[in-house]
Amino acid sequence: MPLLVNAVYINKTTFEEFRVLCLFPQEDRVAVITIRKGSPLPHYLCLSNLEADISTGLIHEKIENYSYVLPDKMNPIHINSMDEKWEMIRSFVLKEPDCFIKKNWSSFISTAAKDNNLHRMIIQRYLYQYWAGGRNKYALLSDFRNTGRSKKRKIDPSKKLGHPRIYQSDNIGMNISDVEKVHIRTIINNYYNKDSKHTLS
Repeated sequence: MPLLVNAVYINKTTFEEFRVLCLFPQEDRVAVITIRKGSPLPHYLCLSNLEADISTGLIHEKIENYSYVLPDKMNPIHINSMDEKWEMIRSFVLKEPDCFIKKNWSSFISTAAKDNNLHRMIIQRYLYQYWAGGRNKYALLSDFRNTGRSKKRKIDPSKKLGHPRIYQSDNIGMNISDVEKVHIRTIINNYYNKDSKHTLS
């Protein structure tokens, strides 16, 4: 079964996911980008090895269920932010397959960062969002799906809030109440927000 450009594949053993960006059959390699972990920008894998792994079932295509909000339903602020990001990378990412070559995207990142007075990592993140998101302009939208609501507190007193513990401990921790918050704010104001530079030590 041949590899499909822009499709996402998953390794059943390592659970690594990657998106196919471009095939180079004459060179027996394929440009891919890892999803969620690993290399943040395109790298190359052996095309014949991937096709063999697909044939044996070690690697299989993942069915995506992404959906994007229609433009007329989007916040104008988010649209403007997406358009600004797109203008920064559009001329480069549309130059396929040259844009997948490391020396080319590395040079572009440096130039774009300098021209837009941004850190290299910001331009790199825009490229990653675009490529990992299916070479789609709407992938440049800020992802608010995994964030909490602004200024919305979690108030379940029966459950310890925060990330679950990785290691067992006798210290079960506690939720910070409004009383503790007042104490913490008082200490910060008395010791840190002072010109005299007091410390707690």
